[in-house]
Amino acid sequence: MLKTLLIIPAYNEEESLKTTIDSLRKTVSQVDLLIVNDGSRDGTVRVCRENRYPFLDLSTNLGLAGAFQAGMKYAYRHGYDCAIQFDADGQHSAAYIWPMVYQAEADGSDIVIGSPFFGPEKPVFPL
Repeated sequence: MLKTLLIIPAYNEEESLKTTIDSLRKTVSQVDLLIVNDGSRDGTVRVCRENRYPFLDLSTNLGLAGAFQAGMKYAYRHGYDCAIQFDADGQHSAAYIWPMVYQAEADGSDIVIGSPFFGPEKPVFPL
């Protein structure tokens, strides 16, 4: 199995973060996670500390792309084979994490994209 990291960019996610992480831990407990606090001004860091969540604390808001890039650098430096972006507000479904990891492992994909715009009625184009 690929060593997998869930990168969870978080900007002012104090209210939803614990629920999201609790759900992830129940669904995909074998996967590591890293919260990237993207310069939040609320209690996001406090929630991370109180619950002992692993996190990076960015002093300024870099936006989703910057926070994800920081998480990717972390994944690379810590020897992860696979990194998945997962939203802190719970809008992504953890049910799709394993299928994406299995797909990457099965065919050696460099990237796997989960999208609500692809489905049985629409073609999926290999890269």
